Amino acid sequence: MLYTRPSLLAPIFILLLYICLSLYRRYAYQRKMRREGCQPIPKYPHTDPFLGLDHRRVMLEGTKRGEVGATRAKIHAKCGHTYEYNVFGQRTVCTMNMDNIRTVVGPSSANFVKPPGSKQAAHPLLTDNLVALDGHEWKQSRSLVMPVLTKEQAVDLPALERHIQKLLKLIPRDGSTVDLQPLFQRLFIDRATEFVLGDSTNTLDPDEEAHPEADKFLTMFEDVMRMLGQRVQAGHLLFLRGRDVQWHQDIATIFATVDGFIDKAAARQHSASPRFSLVEHYVDEINDKAAVRSQLMSVFFGSRDQISISMSLLMFALARHPEVWLKLRREVLAQPLGPSTESTSRLPYTRNVVYEGLRIFSPVLMSRRQCDADCILPSGGGKDGQAPILIPRGAIVEMNIQGLHRDRTIWGESADEFLPERWTDRTPGWKYIPFLAGKRVCPARDLSVTQMIYLLARLVQEFELLQNRDPVLELVDDIRNVRLSRRVQVALIPP
Repeated sequence: MLYTRPSLLAPIFILLLYICLSLYRRYAYQRKMRREGCQPIPKYPHTDPFLGLDHRRVMLEGTKRGEVGATRAKIHAKCGHTYEYNVFGQRTVCTMNMDNIRTVVGPSSANFVKPPGSKQAAHPLLTDNLVALDGHEWKQSRSLVMPVLTKEQAVDLPALERHIQKLLKLIPRDGSTVDLQPLFQRLFIDRATEFVLGDSTNTLDPDEEAHPEADKFLTMFEDVMRMLGQRVQAGHLLFLRGRDVQWHQDIATIFATVDGFIDKAAARQHSASPRFSLVEHYVDEINDKAAVRSQLMSVFFGSRDQISISMSLLMFALARHPEVWLKLRREVLAQPLGPSTESTSRLPYTRNVVYEGLRIFSPVLMSRRQCDADCILPSGGGKDGQAPILIPRGAIVEMNIQGLHRDRTIWGESADEFLPERWTDRTPGWKYIPFLAGKRVCPARDLSVTQMIYLLARLVQEFELLQNRDPVLELVDDIRNVRLSRRVQVALIPP
């Protein structure tokens, strides 16, 4: 009996120590909160306050139904614009408040970093690059890519036009139904591989009936993206996935394919026909194949599906608003349209339609940061939700961008409606951040918007009518990993 007492006392001591530390942290937090003039954060009504499995279950069920945005909206309606919940003991604050989001990604953003759990989930797919880094390393990574993305050659609307010509040949002109989503995916993957990797996959090319290598690469990348979503959702339970052999095997194959593009770019360095592409730029700047690959993966990760999903959602909305299509057509046909930024700048209503599509269907639905030091957010505390709140070091802040874009206190009662006219006398600000904002704004923001405006204008120029062929009229705004949860079933009618 005497020999068992130490083994009994040890866990009791550890438990008491844990309780004492927890009570001290709580006391210190409340003391600092009062000193700083902050108020308590509204809490999610957990039925499982220890692990937060009830909140996780609600969100997973919403994901399965394709209703992530609607599920978050219901929670905000119950708890307020800013609320706190628990995930396996991790303190998490979810906010759709504009001032709070501006604090997190604005001038004080140095106090907020990428959550380590997200980095672990994405390893080794996204490491040591623009997506994963913070601080000085992130600044270095961004300084490498910005000079390229801000050049006129990066937009390269003539190159996009070549791919659009192939797209138009695949759209039926007899009024039959077509799903635009896979066509947009192929269009932008062809352009993305051309710009990022130096060679297009040419999946839209009718002269190539089969693209086995390209199809294999893209299918594998889509599988990896699906697994990435699962790994991120696993959160603290990521270890339960074990070695995740398929994940690592597929990434190894993708890396080998990208290395092939890097080798081709290196071979072209001293040729008489250099190309303007991101891989060429990185090969010139970085003398390390693994580092070049890492940087390329971060840009390819963002460019592969973001624009195609946004365009698919925009066409989904336009098919249900024929009056907007007719108004677009009047603007586009009123002047010459060429593949240049000067041409797209003369299409204000087309720009407003794209802005509205990006507002109601934001490419970035949610963004997460971890507090690196005790921070104060300006709103969310107290009974009215207007008092400042104290975010302790180590807490996670979730920014609900979709919630911000549909906030009735900002956009009025028409916040959920597709209404391009709202942009006639309105300029984008912190209330509208489809590509985030501040230091970590998407470096390809202007490039993406310009390409969307030009593609929409070309479709409007080519087709007189856009008809909905989906029996369900409700807008579907959620995304499952890398594609819409529903198809974009329409008919495009030529003049």
